[in-house]
Amino acid sequence: RLPDTRTAMANLGKGLVNPIPTFADVSFLVEKTNSLGHSVVINIRAPNLITPKGQKKKPLKKKGGSAQITVPANISQRTLTEVLYFVYTGSVEFSKLSVPQILAVNAAAIELELHRLQWLCENWLYTHLAMDNLFSVLKGADLYKMQYVKDFCFHHILKNYNDFLGNKDGVKDLGIDLFQEAVEVYQLSQAGEVKPLQNPTEPPSTLVQDYKTIFEEMEGSDVTFKVGNEFIPCHKAILASYSNELTQLCSQPHITRKDAPEHIVLPEIKGKEGFTISGSAFKSFLKYCYYGDRKISAADATQLVPFTKDMNLPDLQYICEDIIGASINKDTVIGILEVTYMQQMEDRTDVALDLRKKCVDFILNHMNQIDLKPLRKLNPNIAIDVLIARQQFEKGGLKTVLAPKPPKDPKEKKEPSSPIPPPISEKSGSVDDMAPPPPPPADLPPVDTSDAKSQDGKKEKKDKKEKIRKAESKDSIASVKSDGSKKEKKDKKDKKDKKPETEKEAK
Repeated sequence: RLPDTRTAMANLGKGLVNPIPTFADVSFLVEKTNSLGHSVVINIRAPNLITPKGQKKKPLKKKGGSAQITVPANISQRTLTEVLYFVYTGSVEFSKLSVPQILAVNAAAIELELHRLQWLCENWLYTHLAMDNLFSVLKGADLYKMQYVKDFCFHHILKNYNDFLGNKDGVKDLGIDLFQEAVEVYQLSQAGEVKPLQNPTEPPSTLVQDYKTIFEEMEGSDVTFKVGNEFIPCHKAILASYSNELTQLCSQPHITRKDAPEHIVLPEIKGKEGFTISGSAFKSFLKYCYYGDRKISAADATQLVPFTKDMNLPDLQYICEDIIGASINKDTVIGILEVTYMQQMEDRTDVALDLRKKCVDFILNHMNQIDLKPLRKLNPNIAIDVLIARQQFEKGGLKTVLAPKPPKDPKEKKEPSSPIPPPISEKSGSVDDMAPPPPPPADLPPVDTSDAKSQDGKKEKKDKKEKIRKAESKDSIASVKSDGSKKEKKDKKDKKDKKPETEKEAK
């Protein structure tokens, strides 16, 4: 099952969490340690982390390949790591964090105005609040001045006041001031002066839209690809996060020319010399990489199937296979059929054969509507297989192929149908509905067959006489055998009857 768009973007972010040093362009100095990052994403998702609130945005001054950024003193190395993880992926791995660490991330979210991150942290604390972590949450909320977190802690105490008072170690850890504040809230609740807790509304996730903005603005692009006659910019870090093959592609030396920007020439498709994907297909590929866009035309998808295989992008390859499988028509069928013969489909035999069968069936059904001239430039096996499939129809006495008939209404009365020859094998490109051959042309001259009939008549008479002669010979032989057998039996009987008389005479 393929991931949805938001999950795909989260996977992209995970590839950015541990940046390739040569592709990172910003370095955060915190606790005497440098943490690398990607300004193109951070500027959109967490601008206050690079340019503090109230200051004007300035171009980054790069030193040694990356710009140096000083992080606020109250943000630790671990907190920064979690903030950057959210910036890239839109999520937080709470299972790996302790309550004090979650409180620290929430404090950083408030300072950097990351409202979605703040809601995620506070919602987790609220839904996981219990007596065993109540005191640490309340104490941390008081330390970071998180009023909403303190409020839902107090409401929890009101529901479990006796348990709260009975936990002497927890009360001692809170300190006298916080304990007295909790007691005052309880007293106000007894007087009916405590308002119900107001939970904040969940801010929407802007992860996909933010990555789309990065693609549309293409600010800070650090690589340009030459695709055909087009020069298309993009970001190394985003492409490299998908596969090692794309990392190697982005690491190739740039070509420098006076009449063009520095660029990398997009490589040819393996096994198809002289062929590279079009600029339109490459842009569809970039849209998917940047913000998970799956609106890919059938023409672009046909080119992207071998390209995504070469670049080790299985998810996008499967998406393109589904698109072309549902987009077979007179304009795309030859291109889709060509894909099924490419070496990139060798480990996808089932998909390749299924697509091939669909394409051959379509060609046989719409032979008079399809331009077959492009077959001359393709793998010769393609034209041979199409020809063999056509030959199979001819051998079965089938000259034309009809499109499948629509299903009949079950209410209609069924009529007996003439037998239909069975479909040919999958290799020959079978279809389900096949029409009988047309009658021979009426304008052909008649053929004189009188001599042939005369010769056939003489041969028949000769054969008939020969049969009669053989039959008579068999009857005569049978008759002779029959007479001899009867005579032999009679002699034996006479001899038997005569024997007793001879014995009597002897006596």
